[in-house]
Amino acid sequence: MKARSEVEPSTHTLSRSEVRDLEKARCEVEPSTHTLSRSEVRDLEKVAPKKDQLPLDQDCVEKMSLVKEHVLNEEQSFCAPAEGVKEVCKHVVVTSAISSMDKCAECVGPVAALKWIGLRCKYEIRMTDSDDSDPEESDSDDDALARAAGDSSNAGVQKMPIESTTEVPEGFSSEESLVSSFYSEFRISLDAYSRLQQAVYWAEPDGSITSVSMSTSPAHTTFIIENLKESYQIGEELFVTVHAKNFDKKSKSYGGDFFQAKLFWSKTKASVFGEVVDLLNGSYSVRFLLPWVGEAQVAVRLIHSSEAVQVLKRHRDTDSDRVYFNGYYEGPGPNMTRLSETVKCNVKWDKNGLQHMGTGDCCCDYNDPRTGETWRCQKPKSLPCSALVYHSMGGYRNRLTNKEKMLMKQSNKGINGDKSIIKILRFHGNETIDVTEKCRPGLHTPVPAGFYLNDMWTSFVCNTRHFTTQTTTMCMKDKHIYMMGDSTMRQWFEFFVKEVPTMKQMNLHVQYQSGPLIAVDVKNNIDLHWRSHGAPLRSRKSAVADLHYISNEIDDLAGGPHTVIMFNLGPHFTTYPLDFFTQRVLRIRKAVLALLQRAPDTTVVIKTVNTGYKDIFGSDWYSLQLDRILRWAFQDVGVYILDVWQMTACHYSKENIHPGPVIIKNEIDILLSFICPELI
Repeated sequence: MKARSEVEPSTHTLSRSEVRDLEKARCEVEPSTHTLSRSEVRDLEKVAPKKDQLPLDQDCVEKMSLVKEHVLNEEQSFCAPAEGVKEVCKHVVVTSAISSMDKCAECVGPVAALKWIGLRCKYEIRMTDSDDSDPEESDSDDDALARAAGDSSNAGVQKMPIESTTEVPEGFSSEESLVSSFYSEFRISLDAYSRLQQAVYWAEPDGSITSVSMSTSPAHTTFIIENLKESYQIGEELFVTVHAKNFDKKSKSYGGDFFQAKLFWSKTKASVFGEVVDLLNGSYSVRFLLPWVGEAQVAVRLIHSSEAVQVLKRHRDTDSDRVYFNGYYEGPGPNMTRLSETVKCNVKWDKNGLQHMGTGDCCCDYNDPRTGETWRCQKPKSLPCSALVYHSMGGYRNRLTNKEKMLMKQSNKGINGDKSIIKILRFHGNETIDVTEKCRPGLHTPVPAGFYLNDMWTSFVCNTRHFTTQTTTMCMKDKHIYMMGDSTMRQWFEFFVKEVPTMKQMNLHVQYQSGPLIAVDVKNNIDLHWRSHGAPLRSRKSAVADLHYISNEIDDLAGGPHTVIMFNLGPHFTTYPLDFFTQRVLRIRKAVLALLQRAPDTTVVIKTVNTGYKDIFGSDWYSLQLDRILRWAFQDVGVYILDVWQMTACHYSKENIHPGPVIIKNEIDILLSFICPELI
């Protein structure tokens, strides 16, 4: 990943007068807040740059007219409101949105200063050009947000108008310690890590929730269509506003609710995903593209209230062992007998509840020397650690309180709103919107990424087609195809085995849920492989020897023009800390980069997370966060990203973590369009 150089953070200690000045400035802005704690002061010291460490680029400073006085003079009020600075409901906001400004891309000094200044500021800083700048070179709000988040990193998911935070989101450790330790191995700079935080940022309630009645009520929350017209032309946009209310019918004053929206028409099996933007004041703006000629209606669902999202966060960050696994030990016993023991196992991670496995000599640790990951099992009583033979899902621990259960009970509910029929007319004779760009790696995923009409998906990413059995076989001919991931990736394997008449699956006598699976087509010289992504894996009893990490598998492949590699990660990682998932993804990223270095003509496809679960063990909100991390990690790598989030979120079929045949067929059409653009 190409990253900007960073100013090394200072370690100098704040003087008492500096702390008093900071407190005074902070209290002038937010008099109701409490005094800085010692830990907060230490956090400030970590990122406080010394004046002589700021190589100020004067041209860049001029562009930063709103904050240049802060940059040039630390003695001024750190959080004092200025022109262009707007209070936003006490939400902590990252001032490092400077990264979205082309003119200041290399202005490393002020970036470091802004991180320091912004640590205690609870204001939205709208970065604008100075009066002498060229207005045509300025970013629109949408462009700036997209660039700050890494373009496609948030494609298809609910957005926040504030994409940054100087506080580390729950699930992550402190910035400097992570970047200097693990993330440095993957050349992830502090700035890149900050963009990751921006990608997973989610607004929170502005106070403690003392009663369920304070939470968002799907029955009282409504939506309206803005400036509804008698008719629209294809390609126009439709805007909807959602107004959230609690169970007391009072309007909400803060954001953080998780909504999904779609435009649909049942008679023609048409639908398109809507982009939801959190306005952080209890209202949400939804944008729809009108991509087909005919009629349409709006539908909005409350997936989780902002209060339920906090429940999900808390359990992810303190209760990761609520999903556990079994390890099966077998070995010789006395008098020619066989001993067997079953114990609990999980990821070794000394926080987020995973430390409950124990310490010291409690456990058997299985460290993978290539990835550095460790799988931990309780030590069996009568067998050595080397006797671990099988793995399986263990069970679930539901530790929700009664109040949390009530908050989660209101999940995935449709809300009331304007049921007007939208009439969409032709524009210059066009029935739909066409995309002519040829499919290639690295393309941006827009919102919407496409739409359904008559159950057929038209992509807005690139020019795709719908493949027949004959053209499917033609595309796969002479190829080694490797699939790695979970059961939703296995659905692709199953599709090809069924679709290609000459494809025959071999029986390797393994657990089907973990693999490996293989199918071959001797006539067309095709070999098709699938295997799971390794532990953690919620599967039936499987041989430990069959559980391989994706990064290791990719490292062992030669690659080349006849090799196609595709993988996904998601549902089996929803209960774990974001750090853990990010490290797994970055190891895969490192393996992919090495593969493309030695064999640049290898085709690599990443399938994003799809919608499905809504519970405490696998909520769509968890999946959404993982999806953002996955996109962030691979946004600058020459791979195809196949967005299935929108495809599953807007389709009419019953929600299932395993999409139905119609959706799978459309996913495969995009996949084959990626693999064989010459057939389009």
